[in-house]
Order: sequence, then structure tokens, then C-alpha cells
Amino acid sequence: MTLMKRLRAIALLPLLFLAAPAPAEAPFTPISTAAYPQAKPALWAVRDADTTIYLFGTVHALPPGLIWYKGAVKKAFDASGELVIEIVDGDEQAQTKLMLEKAIDPDGPALTAKLGDKAAAFRARLETLGLSADDFEALEPWFAANLLVVNAAQKLGLNTGSGVETVLIDKARIAKKPVGEIESFATQMEMFDTLPEAVQIENLNMTVRDLPQTGPVLDTLMRAWISGDDATIAKTTDEEMDVLPLFREALVTRRNANWAQWIKARLEKPGTTFLAVGAAHLAGRDSVQAQLGMLGLKTERVN
Repeated sequence: MTLMKRLRAIALLPLLFLAAPAPAEAPFTPISTAAYPQAKPALWAVRDADTTIYLFGTVHALPPGLIWYKGAVKKAFDASGELVIEIVDGDEQAQTKLMLEKAIDPDGPALTAKLGDKAAAFRARLETLGLSADDFEALEPWFAANLLVVNAAQKLGLNTGSGVETVLIDKARIAKKPVGEIESFATQMEMFDTLPEAVQIENLNMTVRDLPQTGPVLDTLMRAWISGDDATIAKTTDEEMDVLPLFREALVTRRNANWAQWIKARLEKPGTTFLAVGAAHLAGRDSVQAQLGMLGLKTERVN
């Protein structure tokens, strides 16, 4: 995986991997596709007389070998003239520079100093992962939390190379379909970086506490996504995000509202678009579909 894709994974993974608190710890046992039933993820559509926009919820990192590109999803993608995802890879050097500017706090204090009496738990968790707190001291809390999630996902055998976006981009390029973005890399970095530091720290402390449950929670979410069970994804998203309302507002509600406006504007242009965004954005009370409803637009479940 290129550096830019690793950075992109760091930015995107938490938008779906929303772990609910749990008391028991569990090992990072790699997730095997053999344990999952045949995949039939959910698909929606927004239409008018001459435009169709398909809404497909993605998982940014998956275990290799999971077959989901078939049936209604394949049919909708084949019928679409363009693919639109959250962000596309751009100038790697420029994006890396921007990431480092947002992720590093050059003026201090050190990250463990910001954590106060939670620093010991943070250090202990890093030790169990074979990581050193010294390598995290200059990082912003939001970036440190995301790094921990990515580390856990990798231990579980998940990678963005098998993720939905990677597969769709490859198929779009083969079919010579244009690939666009509904946000920008800079927008996503700003979204994390402008979170109040207290919210970032609380999110990091929750991540440290709940990290051992990443495997079981991801298994639940994976099974929900595979079966098109958006109700389970919604329940997990709403319950977890309600703990940090400002986090929810920045990462979910505000973005979903912006995307609904984008969809409304796109309906003015004839044609068919396949819009693929993190599955958590298409579930829950602040979902893109709910935001579209407030604009007077109806979405229909395709499959």
C-alpha cells in the first residue's frame, strides 16, 4: 500500500469502525471471509425524470476474498456513467505535507501530558500492540486515535486494498468511467483537526479503552453490511456517536447534510451516478437519506 493510501485509510476508517463499549477483552484474531454468508449489501437510489443517483454504503477496508460486487450492485454500477466516492487520491506529496501539518502538534505539550491521568492506560495499550508512546508524543489526539484503529484493523487482516472503494475505482478505470469525489482530502483533514481538543482526547481515551473489542464489533458490523442490515449499523452509529455529540456533528451530521445538497444539485444534470460513501453515512437518524428527506427528496431501497 502506498503512503497516501495508508494516510487515507487513517482518515477514513473511523467513519465506519464505531466500537461500542464492552467489558471483556478479545484477541486480534484475523477475520476470515469463510465465516461470512453470501454478501448482499444495501443499495438505494434517488431519481427524477432523467437522473438516477445510486447510494452505496462502503466498508473502506475488508478481508481479502469477500465477494460483494454482483447482483443489484453490479447492475447499478454498470448502468452508471460515473463513480463518485468520498475522496480520490491526488498529489501524494502535497497531501502528505497537509496530513503532517494537521497531525503533528509542534508546540506541545506532549500527547501523554494532554492525557493526564489517562496516560498510563494509553502507554499500557501501546505496549500490548508493540508500539512506543515516544512515537506518539508529537501527534494530535485525533490522529493518534485513528492510528490505533488502523493498527487494530491491520491485525484483523483488513486492508484498503480489498476495500470497496479500491475495487470500484479499479472497475471504473477498466470501464473508462470518470471517478469524482464528493469531498476533498483537505476538507477531511480540516474536519478532524478543528475538533475541540477535549473532544479529541475523549475520543482517544475511548479508543484506548475499547480497542480490544475491535474484532467482535467489526464482526457484527461486517455481518450487518453483508446482509444489508442498515438497522444494526444505524443502532451502532447512533449509540456510539451520541457519547460525543460534537464528534457526531462534525463527522456525520454536517457532512451528510452537505452530501444531500450535492445530490440535490446533481439531480439537475441528466445521467446516472454511482455514489459510494462509508456505510455509516447511510444509516442512523442523521443519514444521507434522512437529510434528503428534509430536502423533499425520496430515496428507495433497490435490493
